[in-house]
Amino acid sequence: MIRRDVGPPRQGALAVYVAGLAAVFGLLLWQAGELKLAGYVFGGFAAAFGIFAAIGYGALQAIGRLGRTGSVSWRYGLANLLRRPRANAVQITAIAVGLTAILLLTMIRGDLLDAWRGRLPPDAPDRFLVNIQPEQRGSAERVPGRERPVKRPHPPLSVDGDQARAHQERSAAVSRRSRPGTRSALPAAPAGY
Repeated sequence: MIRRDVGPPRQGALAVYVAGLAAVFGLLLWQAGELKLAGYVFGGFAAAFGIFAAIGYGALQAIGRLGRTGSVSWRYGLANLLRRPRANAVQITAIAVGLTAILLLTMIRGDLLDAWRGRLPPDAPDRFLVNIQPEQRGSAERVPGRERPVKRPHPPLSVDGDQARAHQERSAAVSRRSRPGTRSALPAAPAGY
């Protein structure tokens, strides 16, 4: 038998669920920094879980009463759903809670970005240089319009020089193949870049 139905959960399984819920609450408390806020968020998700479970189970029961008509394949599909209503209600609830979390993040996205921008220092860089070779580091640290080099806590990001040379060669080959009067799809990189 590939699938077997088990009885009610044992005490060991219930202890795992309690430990998981305690871990979720602990993470909420850690991120929120306040017991009251963590309790509200945890309670909100628990209430949503309960509401979604009741709606899912109720919908499956209503389908069982009203869904006895239709084609054979329709009745067969509904019968499979109704064979294990609790397991299917748990799946419906899990999808609903996941979608709720995604919608919640969508709604508070602007506030999260504003809070992130507020924590950035005023002199945080807004431009970044990529593919700086070790021999180009000195000139790259001088920003146009400033007399002194910019002090950075980390060295500039560097990519293997062989990759940069291969890219320059490919770009130059595409430029040479382009017809006169047309623009190349990949212009050649400036000399010394």
